[in-house]
Amino acid sequence: MKTSRSESHIASAGVKLGAKRGAGGDEYADAQTIIEKHCEEQWPDNYSMRSFCLEQEERALEQLKEGRPADIPEDVFRRIRRHAAEQWPDQFSMRLFTEQEEFKSYRKLQKRHK
Repeated sequence: MKTSRSESHIASAGVKLGAKRGAGGDEYADAQTIIEKHCEEQWPDNYSMRSFCLEQEERALEQLKEGRPADIPEDVFRRIRRHAAEQWPDQFSMRLFTEQEEFKSYRKLQKRHK
């Protein structure tokens, strides 16, 4: 089975976020290291794109840290967050996108049930 560059990078780095919590219970304790490694691997020779990557990932991380939207039940939020983290272990921007899409879909389904 062929793995993507990101998957092989995470495997070689031995870092996976979301499945376990870092020091002090902070699930994002290793986030900065993960972001830097990811962006460096994606853009090894293009410093402007690496800088852009870092900014995008850090912005997404800050939004993820905001936590659960008030209208999403805790159990649903945890399942969505866990799934997004498993799907995108080293891309916080994709985690954020995945979560937002799932929240939208959940809300649509809730409206259908009313």
